[in-house]
Amino acid sequence: MIRWNIAQWFEKRWWKDYLSKQNAAEYIQWKERYWHLFIQKIGIHVLPNQVIYDYGCGPAGINIIYPEHAVYAVDPLIEDYQRDYPALFPPSKIVYSNSTIEDFKPTVLGDWIFSINCINHVNDLEAALAIIAQSGKEDATYIISTDLHSTGFFNFILKYLPFDILHPIQLNYEEYMEDFHASGLVVERSIKLKTKWMFEYWVFVLKKHSSN
Repeated sequence: MIRWNIAQWFEKRWWKDYLSKQNAAEYIQWKERYWHLFIQKIGIHVLPNQVIYDYGCGPAGINIIYPEHAVYAVDPLIEDYQRDYPALFPPSKIVYSNSTIEDFKPTVLGDWIFSINCINHVNDLEAALAIIAQSGKEDATYIISTDLHSTGFFNFILKYLPFDILHPIQLNYEEYMEDFHASGLVVERSIKLKTKWMFEYWVFVLKKHSSN
């Protein structure tokens, strides 16, 4: 919990510094282009009447390209973002919840469950994945993306030494596979979108385990 609290403090500070340099309208336009390109790369299409969850949405999550959908966007810092950057939150049908994923109680089942660049920010990964899995209908599609360690050396170093202060969860590909499976989700596709010297950026397309 201490590591997570420190990470949240630095998260707020990072966004404050970053967004203070942005023009709100231009930033939203850029993020919309970014999200449309993201869904194009992973090859998904959300229908007009489908329900969406956006876990760890931040101040301009993927929810912004679905303003007319039934969208539930969850983030423990969302009230800070809404207060400090109101221009980033124009009127829409999006329902925002100021909550960690672990403490959130979904009341509607979704068709699309997004958790983009988020699960390595949580305090309790097992609890967070349990809530994410519970949020979807039986045929829901889950889109989870995260940075992974590119080598076992970085996995060992960053797991035990908090050099990567914003990300309390430090796992490799195999460890995430195990945690997804334990939560009741199975990976249908995994897509590596980017490689850096310490990290690889992966997107996972998941479904619930078959009951058969």
